[in-house]
Amino acid sequence: MIFFDINTFYNSKGGGIRTYHDAKIDYFLKNDSDSYFLIYPGPKYKIDRVGKNVTLVQVYGKTITKDPEGYRLLLDYLKIYKLIKKIQPDIVEAGDPYLTGLFCLFAPLPKEIVRSAFFHADSIETYLKPFLLSKKIIFAEKISLVIEKLFFNLHKKFDAILVASRSMEKKLYRYGVDRTYYVPFAYDPLMMEVYHNRTVEDRGEGIRLLYAARLDREKSVDTLLKIIPELLENPKVHLSVAGRGQYEEEFAKISHSRFKYLGYISSRVELADIYRNHQIFLATGKYETFGFSILEAMAAGLLVVGPDRGETGERLKECRSSYMYRAEDEKSFLEKIFMACNSNLDLEAQTAHKFAEGFGGWNNAIDRMIQGYKKNISKYAG
Repeated sequence: MIFFDINTFYNSKGGGIRTYHDAKIDYFLKNDSDSYFLIYPGPKYKIDRVGKNVTLVQVYGKTITKDPEGYRLLLDYLKIYKLIKKIQPDIVEAGDPYLTGLFCLFAPLPKEIVRSAFFHADSIETYLKPFLLSKKIIFAEKISLVIEKLFFNLHKKFDAILVASRSMEKKLYRYGVDRTYYVPFAYDPLMMEVYHNRTVEDRGEGIRLLYAARLDREKSVDTLLKIIPELLENPKVHLSVAGRGQYEEEFAKISHSRFKYLGYISSRVELADIYRNHQIFLATGKYETFGFSILEAMAAGLLVVGPDRGETGERLKECRSSYMYRAEDEKSFLEKIFMACNSNLDLEAQTAHKFAEGFGGWNNAIDRMIQGYKKNISKYAG
């Protein structure tokens, strides 16, 4: 089979999207009976063959961040259309719900091609609704509900919708999008090695807390930013923050002997080393729909303190965690962090690791997805 994957968010400095697609590339390189094409935006058109069955295609996309290596909006759909006509893939997967989603739905592609969508972000709830409310637009709630209904009605037209989140699966079903398939993500095997190779010396002195994700508003990272002064009043607490985004300057200028701003970490090996030196992972995003960042933290043996919303909340409820706080509630967040600091961290590490282990590594996660496509392709097509 030939898989054709289009994603406007894939780039060299991407977070979860990059991890997911890199895992797919690795999977297909190891399973060469199928072919895989990844189409993503960049400054110019180029094709890279990274294996006999894996091809990366960069088409023009306009930068939408200050960093030219950051996110771009994919625009050259004519080239993509021509490539699809030439390659004749079995499955075309839209990795974002914006122009790519509309292209996959309305481009005159052959009927036998399965048009699927990987639904990884609740765009209306995460971006549009907060924007309308922040601008104090009259009837913001009603406007966002109308647009949300139209948005999900469009998704009914796809042959299949893949979700990595139980919370998103529930929402799609609520809107009548019934060709929805739950394909949970996994952890990097490196993080399992962190757990098994961890030593007392790795942890250093005190209790070491880590935040590692984008530093943007939709991640609710401002909740963490606001509590840092009070958090560091506890002489046992050491805090490290890794990531980039709109709040990076605020984190970078914090000066404290027990605080470190690590910036953007591109190397998975380096990230694993950082996990090795920490005991508690702080999650803030109430709109999180992947949930694999906390799975990786758990696999590495970190206790996770996270919000009671989104996929983080779903995961923590599933493992009956006592460390969920009310989303965007600073007081609740602090209470749960200090509760975690006073817990039996060795026992919590063992519990977290065992929970994450049940999801398997990335190879298992991608295999679940591909086998699901193959099993159901006859009912999708046409």
